[in-house]
Amino acid sequence: MLVQVAWAILSATWNAVGVALLAQGGRSLGPTASIAAALVLLVMAIAYPVTIRRWNVVYLLVSLLGGLAAISAVVNAFTADPTLWPSEFWRYAGVVLNGVGFVAALVGIVSVVRNRWLRHEG
Repeated sequence: MLVQVAWAILSATWNAVGVALLAQGGRSLGPTASIAAALVLLVMAIAYPVTIRRWNVVYLLVSLLGGLAAISAVVNAFTADPTLWPSEFWRYAGVVLNGVGFVAALVGIVSVVRNRWLRHEG
């Protein structure tokens, strides 16, 4: 869950920096940059620790949303025009960041489902 929070905060920062760069006439770090996305990611960063113990279903839904967003960004890095990124470094930095986010979401989902299943077994 801590890795999910870190991913969401770093992704929100990525989007905010991209918007700032665009506002200054530069290029964003990736093909898209959005304050709305940054805000959603910050809400997700708060939702992960708040919901994991009390509302497992909400945690699972937020994790699923984060995982889908992360894997979508990874796939986009390999299928979209590479010139949408300012450099190969930033393209692969996005792959690493979102790859970690996807794995963290997957681990979080499996852990919660497994723990709920084990509690109902015994």
